[in-house]
Amino acid sequence: MSTAHASPSIADRILGLRNRTPHHPWLATADGAWLTVEQTVGAALGVAERLAREDARPGDRIVIALTNSPAFRLLELAALLTGMVRVALTPRLHPREVARIAADCDARVICCDPGRVEAFHDAVNERGLCSAVAGFDSLAGFSGVDDIPRRADDRLLERRGTAPAMLLYTSGTTGAPKGASVSHRAWLAQLDLALEQLPSIGPDDRVLAVAPMAHFGGSMALDAALVGASTLTMARFSPVDVLDTVLSDGITVLPLAPIMVAMLAESAPPELVARAARQLRAIPYGGSPLAFSRLVTAARAFPGLLHQYYGLSETLAPVAALLATDHDRAVRLFDDGRLAEAEAILSSAGAVARGTQVRIDPVGEAAGHAVGETSEPGRLSVRSPLVTDGYWGPQGELRPATNSEGWFPTGDLGNFDAAGRLHLHGRGDDMIISGGFNVIPAEVESVIRTVEGVADVAVVGVPDDRWGQRVHATLVLGHPTRPLDQVTADIEAACRAAMAAFKRPLSFDVVPELPRTALDKVDRRALRARLAP
Repeated sequence: MSTAHASPSIADRILGLRNRTPHHPWLATADGAWLTVEQTVGAALGVAERLAREDARPGDRIVIALTNSPAFRLLELAALLTGMVRVALTPRLHPREVARIAADCDARVICCDPGRVEAFHDAVNERGLCSAVAGFDSLAGFSGVDDIPRRADDRLLERRGTAPAMLLYTSGTTGAPKGASVSHRAWLAQLDLALEQLPSIGPDDRVLAVAPMAHFGGSMALDAALVGASTLTMARFSPVDVLDTVLSDGITVLPLAPIMVAMLAESAPPELVARAARQLRAIPYGGSPLAFSRLVTAARAFPGLLHQYYGLSETLAPVAALLATDHDRAVRLFDDGRLAEAEAILSSAGAVARGTQVRIDPVGEAAGHAVGETSEPGRLSVRSPLVTDGYWGPQGELRPATNSEGWFPTGDLGNFDAAGRLHLHGRGDDMIISGGFNVIPAEVESVIRTVEGVADVAVVGVPDDRWGQRVHATLVLGHPTRPLDQVTADIEAACRAAMAAFKRPLSFDVVPELPRTALDKVDRRALRARLAP
């Protein structure tokens, strides 16, 4: 196989590490041993040979639907080294959902945990797919470290920077999931931009991959590994177990989902939090929003560590970033009683990243001009080298995701404040039109979350004979549970004090938990369907 390439690939970055630091511990096994860079690359190429026995070739899509484990890392490295296309999916998806995505991208192999092979076979056969199903344990088929080849033949490697490296599937909140194609070149540009926001990361760092490796946390863990950081994987999140592992294994970088950050600060013993905070160097996080009060608590517990990223499958991250210095400043403002200033910082996505352009077009008006500071949210578009080459289509043809000028319409609503920070206000498709007025659910939710007894909330529009749509709030109550009528009375009072009458919820219901997508975002389509008459 030719190794000629017009631009660097992720394989080049991996081979550079192997050539410079072959004996550096790079990946922890399930029993606590460490694979060196050379051993990890050898194991990954051994995995690639196993995939090749299933007729997988460069360019073929390889679905990885595993829980966090060394096998997940070996599989993604196998794909990235040999020109196969990594399609990482959360193991929370039902086998039928995975099979639907495998059919969409014509996947050659579906890789799963050994205990799910039969269920995946059934789903594949039900759809009549040609995809093979393969189970992978913690060392991806190797019986132990001594079983791993020390050096593999580099002729296996496919090194084209412009080739697709990954398909990142959207969460499907507004329709069927779509696979955004990301080239090796775009991922490397993302890597440099994402790590630029953090303290200098390198071989002296250790990363704990406990957030799902198929999503943001896994992306950050992979980025850190590609600059030499060692990786330890953890299958299940528990606040105490995570912090114990941080301390016992010398973890310095801890990528998390937002709710995980809050749980660490709120649920673990304070002395354990404090000890871990002194050892850690960075906690990057991104995804769904957190209530202002919970972010303050987390930022106070982990001073100098929290870095928030905003991005999408189609744009990668960061489109914008809120740095540790921003979090720390917000805590100081909060402690000084300057709550509005603190909230203005922590409710934002931060400053737009270097080399990235963000345009906001007024709702209801034709796109075509940018606006700066505005109090009214508009539709947000992004242009940057990180934006997807297109959506995967039939026979591998990419469907355009951007307009002729390279702008990608995110579907998000946003605006800039006077300090140049980007604020997000949910999806444009989630906007409620009540009595002819636009209502942004995120604005109403931010007020409701301040009410005692509300653990979580989602606001949607439901049909109404008088107003066209009325604002409806679905609540998750905290424990101990306060009476619903008392909670709703407090919500109505908070909303009266903060917003116009047309934005206030006119109806409520209570659920044990909000429906969520595979990317852990609130599934508003499911809520609207449940509430439909």
